[in-house]
Amino acid sequence: MDLKTFLKTACEKKASDIHFREGSPPAMRIDGKLVLAEEQPMAHEDLMKMVSEILKVDEAHKDMFDKSREVDVGYTAEGIGRFRVNFCHQQGHLSVAMRRVMSADELDFESLNLPPILKQLSLDTRGFILITGITGSGKTTTLATMTCHINRNRACHIVTIEDPIEIVHPQMKALVTQREVITDTDTYTSALRNVVRQDPDVILIGEMRDAESVGSALKIAEAGHLILSTLHTTNAPETINRIMSFFPLEQADEVRSMLAGTLKAIISQRLVPRASGNGRVPAVEILINTARARDIIRSGEIDKILQVIEEGTGYGMQTFDQSLMDLFKSEVITLETALSYATSPNDLRLNLQKQGLI
Repeated sequence: MDLKTFLKTACEKKASDIHFREGSPPAMRIDGKLVLAEEQPMAHEDLMKMVSEILKVDEAHKDMFDKSREVDVGYTAEGIGRFRVNFCHQQGHLSVAMRRVMSADELDFESLNLPPILKQLSLDTRGFILITGITGSGKTTTLATMTCHINRNRACHIVTIEDPIEIVHPQMKALVTQREVITDTDTYTSALRNVVRQDPDVILIGEMRDAESVGSALKIAEAGHLILSTLHTTNAPETINRIMSFFPLEQADEVRSMLAGTLKAIISQRLVPRASGNGRVPAVEILINTARARDIIRSGEIDKILQVIEEGTGYGMQTFDQSLMDLFKSEVITLETALSYATSPNDLRLNLQKQGLI
């Protein structure tokens, strides 16, 4: 099987992910569903050829794969696109998962159906912005779109720390320095320890993984930089609680105070199917850190955050259900989809009935 030919076919079918494993035909994830390709089962030799082709000029990641038997890497197929690739083993057999990532040219708030407030947030000069959601919810795309907007509109220095580099940002109005764990730095921790010496204005951290990365991000934001990052949480209250869980209880007051003082926004998203049946669209919850939100974070009464979001539409905030309602009103999604993805389906139905929409 020719890798580039298959990747081209997968992209034409708008597959978000592609899977190869020994003894099975390739599989593609299209609109969130796995579909087996009409190909012969993959042989070990086919997969090793794929490893060789993808890692042929990347000695650092090749050494990592040889030592640990798994590695993440970015791969550009000329004329086709860029992919994040994971090599691993399952039951002693090689398995490859590839995710297509968008190019900088494709990153546009309107075409991706992202809320306009994200443009405004992107151009803030300091603070801590988190994009959250489950795996495959579009966090990387939203983060990259905000970074691209900064790049187009602000003369500044953007430093990214990623594992691996997914979307490559060309230099536009900003100077962009993209650093990859393993290739350019040993760990997130070491990169964050030195990043302030690189004269950054904006720092993108691919993922918040532990107390060290979260603690470093909070301190850097306190020093007056804009920090953009992601976390695998489903909504704003869970995100705040997850951050707190990284630290010992005796540091809780200090961390809450740092978070309240530096947080700019938490943007949580879910991808839901479009009414047309062609592709998916993000439903987005947005928490803006207003004075009331800061007081709640400092006090630790995180269960009150959802009420702040519900009542904060004037600041650009919205709950998931408010986002789903807007998508339904715009005929982007169906009623069935809106209700099935809603946090409170009954409340959403009642609100739609009150507005005469159903």
